[in-house]
Amino acid sequence: MKYRNEPDLQVENAKELIEEGTYDMSDMTVIEYLRRLNLIKYAPAFAKKKVYFLSDLRLYSDMGSMQSEFGIKDFMLQQRIVQMVNGDKKVAEDFALLNQNQARIILKGFVKKEELLEQLVEMIESDTLSGFQLKDICTNNYGFESIKKAI
Repeated sequence: MKYRNEPDLQVENAKELIEEGTYDMSDMTVIEYLRRLNLIKYAPAFAKKKVYFLSDLRLYSDMGSMQSEFGIKDFMLQQRIVQMVNGDKKVAEDFALLNQNQARIILKGFVKKEELLEQLVEMIESDTLSGFQLKDICTNNYGFESIKKAI
């Protein structure tokens, strides 16, 4: 309410708040990075190569490295990592942690009954699952109970 009657200052304040909330991805640990990509099972391979931070991973930002250095053979999984390191916007959207509304949008593609959809949405706490994690849960589990258990 501080800038209620001053639109120019409202805009400036909003810009400052957005900049404060900007997270420097290079400081992120590879463990958190892999967790959000739903690739945590590859963490030991990254640790073996002493790749602990996302800034270290930039040295391995090509598809060949993903297979030869870290044992990731699946093309789509390689793409997740490489495209994220290279700044692809769509991949970044799926990488972000979800709020309940974002989770609802993803779940609607898999759960058609509104009441079941809302049950699943209510189970998801904000900022706990990434888009990749939720999409993988939905594609790897069939039926409401299976998805519910996986969440």
